[in-house]
Amino acid sequence: MKKLIQFGCVVLILLRPLNAAAEKITVVTEILPPWQTTDGRDVGGIATEVVEAALRAADIEFSIHAYPWARAYRIALDEPNVLIYSMIRTPEREPLFKWVGVIGSVKEYFFRLAGRKDIQLTGIEAASKYLSIIPRDDYRHQFLAAKGFKVGRSIHLVNRQEQALRMLYAGRGDLVLDDELTLAYELRQFNLSPDKIKTALYIPEMSVDFEMAFNRRTRTPLAQKVRAGLAAIKANGLYRDIMKWHEIPDHVTD
Repeated sequence: MKKLIQFGCVVLILLRPLNAAAEKITVVTEILPPWQTTDGRDVGGIATEVVEAALRAADIEFSIHAYPWARAYRIALDEPNVLIYSMIRTPEREPLFKWVGVIGSVKEYFFRLAGRKDIQLTGIEAASKYLSIIPRDDYRHQFLAAKGFKVGRSIHLVNRQEQALRMLYAGRGDLVLDDELTLAYELRQFNLSPDKIKTALYIPEMSVDFEMAFNRRTRTPLAQKVRAGLAAIKANGLYRDIMKWHEIPDHVTD
């Protein structure tokens, strides 16, 4: 009996590190300012802070790695115990992952200069009467083109969003498209005053939620544990505090 007890203790000791190791996960993402940023060594940003807080609340050990999106997505598809963020939940992706929850929302707007009170938009069609400055071939360009906006008449194409914002501030166009949190980040990066820009129209069709999700072969209890961690930081106010820390000034969206 004594030997049996000793053997049982040894088994428990051996199992303990295995159980702990099973609760360590790999997290993958892409660099997508301001949601995911990097200083060249570590991954930061709004979404990263939310994911880290949720995993700590769930008492999960983790390491975060940033890759080009295609590689991060492939790793999350192929390897168990891999968590990916920030990902849009689509019908095609729905069965491929174990979804944990929403970590942030992208709310897209037309923005105008604060002094251009003559621009009052009641809908997307009304925006076509003005000149929108849009990066060439990005999703905003594709969205407006699908809505019937014509290059040279209601769209002026540029290479980067920085160019679009600087042209707007110089009065060389009427509108830009951006989401509120990315805009706040860009204005800081480009040393442009947030006092000079205002929302002109909210575009729900371009607004999406960012989520985190596990490889579908990940153990369900582990996914549930992280889901509970995310719920916990939303309930205790930490999620709200993270968002508020990165929030754009109230006057931009009022």
